[in-house]
Amino acid sequence: MSLRTLNLEDCERLAASFTKPYHQNYFAMYSSVLGGVVTHPFLMTVPWTTTWSTGATASLRCSSALDGRIYNLQRHLERLERSARAIYLQLPVGLEEMTRIVVETVRLTGAADALIRLFVSRGPGGFTTDPYECPASQLYVMVGRLNGYPDAFYSDGVRQRAAPCPSRNPISPHQELQLPA
Repeated sequence: MSLRTLNLEDCERLAASFTKPYHQNYFAMYSSVLGGVVTHPFLMTVPWTTTWSTGATASLRCSSALDGRIYNLQRHLERLERSARAIYLQLPVGLEEMTRIVVETVRLTGAADALIRLFVSRGPGGFTTDPYECPASQLYVMVGRLNGYPDAFYSDGVRQRAAPCPSRNPISPHQELQLPA
């Protein structure tokens, strides 16, 4: 069996047949690689070479209970910036521009309740672990359905268990690090 070769011309046909039922949970994605927001799940991709490198992430919530506002947006972005700095990763845009990108991406969806995931990566590069192969860091903002917990969680509570072994001591995003000048 030989593999078929796909070209750019095949993308529109593939996109039409790509949509699956779970894609209804994907509202929009900003990609600094593409330079804008896409709303078709076929285009909501991260270059696979990006996954070879390190990155920083944040998860946020937009809620109708907050009149459609994003919960603690600035604090989340500041923590994302600290996390990136801890691994010597330069944000691709400043916090003011990142705020604008997140807000506009959410606004484009029209959703009052949404889960927002941010991913800052070193960007596409080579096939090694050398971060200097990456020409520029990249930002991805994914906006999707906010799935709440079952009503019983709120009325009956949830069970909690302690792990039998202690967790390792990771770098905390709240921990101040002494970075070289």
